Formats: sequence, structure tokens, C-alpha cells
Amino acid sequence: RDYGNEKPDIFWIRKNGLFGYITTEGKILSEPKWEDASEYHNGYAYVSDSEGIFYLLNSHGTILWSTEWIICSIDEGYILAKKPGAGYGFLDFNGNVVISPIYQYSDGFQNGLAVVMKNGKWGAIDFEGNIVVPICFDYISTFENGIALVELDDQYGYVTEQGQIISGIAPEIISNFADRAYLDEEIDEK
Repeated sequence: RDYGNEKPDIFWIRKNGLFGYITTEGKILSEPKWEDASEYHNGYAYVSDSEGIFYLLNSHGTILWSTEWIICSIDEGYILAKKPGAGYGFLDFNGNVVISPIYQYSDGFQNGLAVVMKNGKWGAIDFEGNIVVPICFDYISTFENGIALVELDDQYGYVTEQGQIISGIAPEIISNFADRAYLDEEIDEK
């Protein structure tokens, strides 16, 4: 695995099908007792037990909190998680909900944006949950170099991180779909 500039000090270990953590010096931070475990990233990792409860661990292996939400990733200071019976949302490192679980699907944050799906349509939100790219597309890729590929009604184009169409799909088509998406969202909130 390529870790880029971030060299991990903590690795997961597996014994009898269960996961734990060990440091590069050989110190056991957590005995293998977890059903599933993530890699440590920026001092945090998440694990789950046999009951399906998820836990956030710090770099000392200490449990910070637990949740019935399914933790999916830790990116850019936010924890992407799925609340059973609801949807995807984001938690902070104290376990508080910072973006409500209203999305059918979400990626973790990259460069300040998370690609999300609601009512079968795709868009992107910022750290505060504000819609930056209208949730009206049939498809949206992750953003690379400030742009993402989008599809709407069998037409393809590119959108910037600020939500501006830079090629492909005609702006008036986007506007019609975006207005409808915002209307659907207002109805959902009531």
C-alpha cells in the first residue's frame, strides 16, 4: 500500500479472524477482539464488535465513543457514517451529528466537498452541509483538479467545485433540474 507522505505508526493485526492494533515498536494498543477495523488515519481508527456497534479509537487505542451508526470513513476531520433506517451523514470526533443522515449515499470529504445522492440524484455538499453542486445529476464523479464529470439526461459535461458547468450540458437544462431538485428537497424537509 502507498501511504504517500503519511507514514503509519500503527498497524492492524489479525488473529483468529479478529482485529487489533500494534505500533511499529511492537506495542499492542488493542488486542485482537474486533470484528472489523480500519487503518489509522491522522490519529484515529474505527472498529466494530460482534454486535455491530462501532467505536472510534484514538492513537493510544482508547475508545473515545461508540455508536450504532455504521462508520464508513474518516476524511478531512469528518466521520462519514450511515444511520440504520435513515441514511448517510457526518459526525465529528466527539460523536456529534454535524450533517444529518438524509442522503441515500455519500462519499467522504475530499478537498472540502462530499459527493452525495438524494432522491436518486447526485450533487455535492460542503463541510456545513450546504449544497455546492446542485443535487440534480444522474451521475457525478469525484472531483479531480477542481472538476468532476457529470451526467444528466444522457448528456455529459464537467462541473467545478463551485457548481459551475464548464462544458457539455447546457446551463438551462441544469437550471430546470436543479430547481426541481431543490423543490423536492423542500418537500422532504416538511
